[in-house]
Amino acid sequence: MMNEPWQRLPRSLLNAQYFVTLAQLRHFTDTASRLAISQPALSSALRQIETVLGGKLVNRTAATVTLTELGAAILPHAQRILSVAQAAFSDMQQIVEAGGDGTVRIGLVPSVSSLLFPLLPQTLAEAFPRLRIEFHDSDQRCAYPGAAARRD
Repeated sequence: MMNEPWQRLPRSLLNAQYFVTLAQLRHFTDTASRLAISQPALSSALRQIETVLGGKLVNRTAATVTLTELGAAILPHAQRILSVAQAAFSDMQQIVEAGGDGTVRIGLVPSVSSLLFPLLPQTLAEAFPRLRIEFHDSDQRCAYPGAAARRD
């Protein structure tokens, strides 16, 4: 059984959660323990992100982990993406628990939608079959006002 809400996330978002937790704890053993995964699974997830991004995110020594320039640059974006994903899951869960159905519109910056959300539509459709979920590519200036203006 999944104890933490982030454990329901699609693989790409789980990998982002693993990276964010590693960046916070700065230690592979502590991170793997906190996430209840093996160190090889953590290393594999990190390699997957590094492959997609085309560079190293961390430097690892026996004692600690430090972020590379790329890791430091991507960290705030990963944190923001995870925050938005968690808020979306929470909002949809509240709608379902209240017996509602309807449409949820999610605006994503194209680079984010292609990089970290390839499995999100299917995951959300399976988790919330009564909701219609629409994804819209949007630039950062329009995403939030557009979502607020389209409430049904």
